[in-house]
Amino acid sequence: MKISGNKIFIKGFTLKDLQDYCISIGEPKFRGNQLFNWLYNHISFDFNEMQNISKQLRNKLTECCELKTLTLRTVQDSHSTGTKKYLYETTDKRKIESVIIPEKDRNTLCI
Repeated sequence: MKISGNKIFIKGFTLKDLQDYCISIGEPKFRGNQLFNWLYNHISFDFNEMQNISKQLRNKLTECCELKTLTLRTVQDSHSTGTKKYLYETTDKRKIESVIIPEKDRNTLCI
């Protein structure tokens, strides 16, 4: 379980991890199923979008948990080639660079 400051990063938790976490904070096991659905089927990054979860639990999750794992730092466009370079930062301050290279029939992504 990865923790930053006092928040737990739950993005990346398995279904069982989410069920266990919900039980550990006094919630029913099925809340883990709901969270799993929102995180991986709806690709949600905001607890307030999770309308089938009580507002009280959404507030608790907002205080205790973090969903965002990457922060976009910069974008560079090459007007001559059409490539776009993205620089991301992880929660532990590591950098990840990606480049999208447009081609005639496809795009290539390098990470």
